[in-house]
Amino acid sequence: MTTYRLSKPTEAQTIADLHIQSWSNAYRGILSDQFIDQELAGMMSQKWQARFENPAENQRIIIAEQDRVPAGFVCLFYHDHPQYGTLIDNLHVIPAFKGLGIGAQLMREAAKLVQSETGDEHYYLWVLEKNLPSRQFYEHIGGQNVEGETKEMPDGQEHLVFRYVWRS
Repeated sequence: MTTYRLSKPTEAQTIADLHIQSWSNAYRGILSDQFIDQELAGMMSQKWQARFENPAENQRIIIAEQDRVPAGFVCLFYHDHPQYGTLIDNLHVIPAFKGLGIGAQLMREAAKLVQSETGDEHYYLWVLEKNLPSRQFYEHIGGQNVEGETKEMPDGQEHLVFRYVWRS
């Protein structure tokens, strides 16, 4: 059984671990192996520790658990962009739990939370051009690719990323 809930203040490392597992799988061959193997874990642990110690007022994190095992999460920043609304900063489901509908349900849970707390009906996220499985998933659940730009990734490489938008 899959459950969805808001994260607890003590779950920074849980979120970091989910993020590490997801990136290690999705970005192998896109980001450098050296970065994934040697720097990713430390970077994510620091990032999530900081976000949990000093959370932004507009930050919300929803965790998905499959039979009480953390399976994925979504991190939101309300009212991040005047045109596109709430930023879906991260949406990750670890490989062992992909294909169970958890990612789509995390998006529905996020939409319900955003609408109930802010009334906002616009959401967006950035995704790497080369991350084809994620792009296909976002398109399958109604996301529209509205623009692309080149951004520097944590490993120092530049990649084209696309902004996907949901308008309701």
